[in-house]
Amino acid sequence: MLVSAATALRTKPTLVDDPSVNKIGGAPKFKVRAGAPVKLLISVPKGETYQIKLKIDGKYYDLGVASSGADGVVQVPTFRAGKPGMYIVALVNPKTGDTFYVKVFVR
Repeated sequence: MLVSAATALRTKPTLVDDPSVNKIGGAPKFKVRAGAPVKLLISVPKGETYQIKLKIDGKYYDLGVASSGADGVVQVPTFRAGKPGMYIVALVNPKTGDTFYVKVFVR
């Protein structure tokens, strides 16, 4: 699921500046080809820590923890979208309970 450091460095990031807060239905959508690496930079409130989760086939997987810096951006670990379907990236703020969502459609 996660890619090598070399692949992550070569992958062009996609900036998501309007993630949906607490509602999966309103989350922005991005399309990628199956097998392509996905590298997302997600705008969130500055100076907060987030648990990063990836939902595949109805199950959430933990991708780690990251903090937003002065720019208010969290980089999601680069992952490979292995098979067609919808992948949901969730950034959970354990302090406030807010969750920021982004949908990745794999074709």
